[in-house]
Amino acid sequence: MSNLELVFPEIFLSLSIMFLLILGVFKKNSSKIIQNISLSVDMLRKNIEMYTKHRELIGDQRIKMNQCMDQLEKSSFQCLLELKNTMNHIIGTIKDIECSKEIINDTFDKDLFLRGVQNEKLKTLFEKFIKICSSHTLKTNNKEIFVICDETIICSTKTFKTKIEILFPIGSDNVQINYKYEKIRGSDIVIELKDDYHILEIIESRLIN
Repeated sequence: MSNLELVFPEIFLSLSIMFLLILGVFKKNSSKIIQNISLSVDMLRKNIEMYTKHRELIGDQRIKMNQCMDQLEKSSFQCLLELKNTMNHIIGTIKDIECSKEIINDTFDKDLFLRGVQNEKLKTLFEKFIKICSSHTLKTNNKEIFVICDETIICSTKTFKTKIEILFPIGSDNVQINYKYEKIRGSDIVIELKDDYHILEIIESRLIN
């Protein structure tokens, strides 16, 4: 329909020119009339050109506005994701604090703790971790192990259904990590505990440092 709106003035303009030609042929002393109509036709042509330009500008601006809105929507969605991640991090930190407050056993009983681990694979991994930490003080809330040095938690375990992670709190801004086996999550260096001597050596070295 918008294309027809542009075609109709052109058709009218063509018919006007044809009318002027016919008028000039069949009517005597028609020069003044033709001149007046010619001026009107010229004005009409300019009006059509201005209208066409404005319609094109409106179309261009509408496209730009749509692009801007799309960009704002994407930016808003990204802000929402970051907000959710921040909230999850805060909730996770609160849970970790609450978890650390649940340490009730000053004396760590290895056998009692391992009897509470139902998954045999995880039980084996806990045994290796406990062995590595033999020179440190261990405490537990009956679900996780906390490695203590001078009343400070050096690291702690975080148990999932099929894996165990070791969390080392980041103590300074100058942190070096082995990206093959370690990652940073929030304010912790995270190592997935596996029966791999490379990983066990990294954990042992971090316990010493």
